[in-house]
Amino acid sequence: MFLLFCSKTDLEAIWLYKKLTAKIDFDSEILFAEDLYDCKGWMLRVNNSMSFAEVVSPAGRKINTENVTLFINRVNNLNHPFWAKKEVSERQYFHQEWNAFLLGWLQAFQPVLINKISPTSFSGFGGSPLRWSLMARKAGFILKPQSYLSASKNIEYLFTSQVSKRSRSLLVYRRKVYCDLDLAGLSGKCLRLASVCECDLLEVFVEKKRDGHFKFITATSLPAFSKFSQSFVQAFRHSVIEAQENIPHEKKIENLINSL
Repeated sequence: MFLLFCSKTDLEAIWLYKKLTAKIDFDSEILFAEDLYDCKGWMLRVNNSMSFAEVVSPAGRKINTENVTLFINRVNNLNHPFWAKKEVSERQYFHQEWNAFLLGWLQAFQPVLINKISPTSFSGFGGSPLRWSLMARKAGFILKPQSYLSASKNIEYLFTSQVSKRSRSLLVYRRKVYCDLDLAGLSGKCLRLASVCECDLLEVFVEKKRDGHFKFITATSLPAFSKFSQSFVQAFRHSVIEAQENIPHEKKIENLINSL
């Protein structure tokens, strides 16, 4: 099963799911973060050798570490409107408990999870513009000029590099770059950036300088899929199908029975 975990407001994730499932029928499921509170059951078992995680969707389908073959997570925290009316301390406790459980649940899916959990994000490498710029420098990118203010012994970096209408972007997915032809010269740097950030899926933003060179602006592990060509959708669909075809036939039958 291919699993996409996202918010109901994540239009880019929903767009990708519809494109993937439009022409070829394969085992897939989209699970919305808002529906987790209405799920019929959650399970997380951890021991020294393995972890098992399962959620029973509101529709009654079992989704677990034994039947999911490829998993994209686009959720970094869990919220619920009910808790907005509670005291701050109660809201904080709620978020801490749910996000701790989400962390353990996602951790169990690590072998099939695209973009591994990082210390700053559940959906891959994340953090401040400074962290992205440090990684981009390691990958060989030209950085956009930075300005900073000094206050006593602390230095606060104020990045003028923001995504604008002049920005262009490239998409990295599993050692391949999808972009316009005139950006192809940046492919090597994008692949190196994905490598140092340990991301299988990454969108990189650049801006063209007056001298014709491209400078790095920022990157994200939550790409806007709809900006990119159909070739990416086809490649991603192929990897989903390939992951499912690698399952032994007996295991497929077992997973089908268990999901009912």
